Amino acid sequence: MMSSDRRFNPEMMTLARQARELTQEQLARALGVSQARISKIEHGLLPADDLVDALAQQLDYPKEFFFQEGHNYGLPVRHHRKRASLGQRDLDRIHATINIRALQLRELLKSAAVDPELELRRIDVDTFDGAVEEIAQAVRSFWRLPRGPIPNMMALIERAGVVLIPMDFGSPEIDAVAQVIPELPPMIFFSTHAPTDRLRFTLAHELGHLIMHALPTPQMEDEANRFAAEFLMPAADIRHQLTRVTLPVLAMLKAVWKVSMAALLERAKRLETVTPRQYIRFRSEFSQRGLLRREPAELDLPPERPALLQAIVAFHVQQLGYGPRELAAIVRDHAHRVRATYLGQIGGLQLVS
Repeated sequence: MMSSDRRFNPEMMTLARQARELTQEQLARALGVSQARISKIEHGLLPADDLVDALAQQLDYPKEFFFQEGHNYGLPVRHHRKRASLGQRDLDRIHATINIRALQLRELLKSAAVDPELELRRIDVDTFDGAVEEIAQAVRSFWRLPRGPIPNMMALIERAGVVLIPMDFGSPEIDAVAQVIPELPPMIFFSTHAPTDRLRFTLAHELGHLIMHALPTPQMEDEANRFAAEFLMPAADIRHQLTRVTLPVLAMLKAVWKVSMAALLERAKRLETVTPRQYIRFRSEFSQRGLLRREPAELDLPPERPALLQAIVAFHVQQLGYGPRELAAIVRDHAHRVRATYLGQIGGLQLVS
């Protein structure tokens, strides 16, 4: 039951509406009220008491959802790894869903804690005079990583206290979004449909943003890409392997470094182990063979799976005795959605104290 002293939070109404991809006009029409009233409710200028039941039904959230504390946090452009064709309504839906999942994580962390093994330290790019590769090297050194490929990128990032949250973005145009909210650990929401090779680079890209970019800059995307390339494929370790580049060599190195053939080719270009003419020829061959759309299935890498969020949920279920309905109550969602979102993969999970 809702406490009588809880107040309707208009920001939650906006989140729920955007998560359902509805405009104010569309919601108003569905509820049989004017858009002016919906707009004024979302801006906190009018009460919504007589509309709560209808909002809950139309937007498919329990009534308690609209009475929780929280804010609609915007996501900086730098924290997207997306293609330019993603539309604004899709972005609004994705942002809203991410905010809602962050609110749910906040509730779960009231009874559990994230205890990082590695420190996620911010580094000012200017301190290194723009030498992003040196920052990637410094992070690897600070985290005491051995030379060579990183065996499991997800496990490494979670050791640094970043919560990795799988999501179906509902669009192939976006791979990942990083979000930092006060009083919560850093989060990276990643596409469940991205192939492992691309996803590993995406995660390294987002890690670069979290470490280097407190404020947006014009060169931040290039810097994040350079960070990811050096972090995953250190020049000192891979340069000698890229001196005689052929397609079979790139295919072999993909299995070793766990990045795409295209990323390896870009690395060779950056390290100048292929000439500009050779690079153009390889890109043309990639295009002719369809490798820019899909690299050979037999070269697919096994998936990496996050464990931290599942461990938090499993702690509630296995140690605290929460059932689906109780879990749904604390995250303010419907039980069927909580089952699909959180309870599908915790059966065999072992918790580590």
